[in-house]
Formats: sequence, structure tokens, C-alpha cells
Amino acid sequence: MLKQKENRILLKNQQIKLKSKKTHKKLNDEIVGTHTIKAIIKYTPQRAVLLTLLANNKRLKKLHQAALMANIQVKFITFKQIKTLYQEDVVHQGAILTCKPFKYAIFNEQLEQNLNLIIILDSVQDSRNLGRASRSALCFNVDLIVIPKNRSAQVTVAAEKTAVGALSQIPVTQVTSLVKSINILKEKGFFVIGAEVDAELACYKHKFSKKIALVIGGENSGVRPLVQKTCDQMINIPMKKQDLNLNAADAVTVLLYEVSRQKNLS
Repeated sequence: MLKQKENRILLKNQQIKLKSKKTHKKLNDEIVGTHTIKAIIKYTPQRAVLLTLLANNKRLKKLHQAALMANIQVKFITFKQIKTLYQEDVVHQGAILTCKPFKYAIFNEQLEQNLNLIIILDSVQDSRNLGRASRSALCFNVDLIVIPKNRSAQVTVAAEKTAVGALSQIPVTQVTSLVKSINILKEKGFFVIGAEVDAELACYKHKFSKKIALVIGGENSGVRPLVQKTCDQMINIPMKKQDLNLNAADAVTVLLYEVSRQKNLS
């Protein structure tokens, strides 16, 4: 009996250790890329924990100064140390920012803001596409990016690096149901437009209203049928090659350009 009790205690301690290790992994992210790090320090410095820089590198001086101004701890390491810590395929540019995980915006709170242009990404699986889409979103003055909580790419280290700082400047919110969220947006006066290859109306023929929510589907599946039914209008991007499709990030860029073009003309 005593031995069984000891084994149970030992097993419980091992489970606690494993749990604490998993929790520790989730505590911090390691962001690489000087532009991305610079944006985090400038726009969301509360995330930053430690900036690790390659010693004696004049190119990183401004980044060092920015971190000091934001009261972020800085550590210097040698080129040999950085090679042992990171694989050759990691393009760190001599700077690594240890920071708290990305903080998602709350959907209902965002709707209290003065929003005019929203992007909804339906089941986009590649986190790099999410990052690229956010860059276009920032360039064309998008107010909010909406993504599903499940079966969708999330804001990862890869997404932040591809975004090159855009994800530090534009809110991203996760929602449980895109259909319910779209209906809420419609109640708030948004005209919801989905993009699909088989849609009959070309994007340049649609007159975009003031409050728009654009729905772009995943790389392979496109906009899901139930989400399509919830949209007010479906449009396509006309292309000469019918057997090829743009990926999600490229489609975002094209459609946002068309929205911007029409608004500038008006």
C-alpha cells in the first residue's frame, strides 16, 4: 500500500513537471527579423521581455536605442553563440526578441470603434498567408482582421515575421463562428462581400459601399458554402488563366486595391 502511494505521488509530480514545461513553452515567443522587432518595440512594447543582439554590430544600434527608450532589457551575444542557438535557416539578422505571445483583440470591443473596412479570412491554413494578408491590410487602411478560432492559421512567429511588423499595428480577432460574426456585422451596417472563383460578378463591377467586410477563403477550399450564403454579395477576380487561382494573401491585395481605387475615384 505504501509503495502504491509513493508511485502515485511520483506520477503526480512528473505530471506537474510536464505541465509546467508545456506552460513555459507558451509563455514566450522568439521573434526574429529587425523590421518585425522594431514594430513590436514601437507599437506593442508591453509584449517585449528581452532583446538579444549580436555584439559590435553598428547596424543594430538604432534597435538597441529603441529598446532602451522602451525600458526593454538588452543582452549581447557573439556570432559563435548565435550560431549555436539558431539554425542556419533562421534569418535572425543578428536580433532576437523574446516576447509575450500575440494578444488577440476582442470582437465585440472592436465593433465599438469606428470601423469601415474589415477582412475576414475563412479557414486560411498557412500562417505566412495570414502575415502577408496583414501587410496588405495595413497598406490599404483595414481596421480589423477576423479569423476563426478553429481550423485556421493563427498569429504565430512565422506569421509575424512575414507580416514585417503589420501585425503589431492592426488588430486581429478570433471568433468561434464566422456566420454569427458576419450576421452581427450586417446588423452594424456592414455590407459583406465574399470572393469566390465561381461567382458571376467581377470585383470591378461591384460598387463598394462605405462599410465593407471582405471574406476571403482558404488556399484550397475557398469560402465555405454556409459562409457564402451569409454574405450579401459574392464576387470574383477575373483572370485570363481559368485553371489557376490566386492564393489568399494575393486575393486580399487585389480586392483591397479595387476598394481603394473606387474610393479614391469617388
